[in-house]
Amino acid sequence: MDSYEVIDGNTSNYFINPICETSLESIMSYNEDVWCEIEKHPQVQQHNDKVFICGEGGMGNAGFIANVDMNNNIIQDIG
Repeated sequence: MDSYEVIDGNTSNYFINPICETSLESIMSYNEDVWCEIEKHPQVQQHNDKVFICGEGGMGNAGFIANVDMNNNIIQDIG
């Protein structure tokens, strides 16, 4: 993240910008070791044709929610 402050009289405004795209290729260009083990919760939620899974990171933190297809391929991840 890149950030800066703009001061106008008695008012401060803060701006934060990402320094990379959120594609896997872009993230790995900054650090190739981006992987961690996760623990998938056994409960699965289905809504219409969407399947949602959840779990926690390798140290019991950094939980995630993912929308996967019927073959467990990630469509969207919120983590």
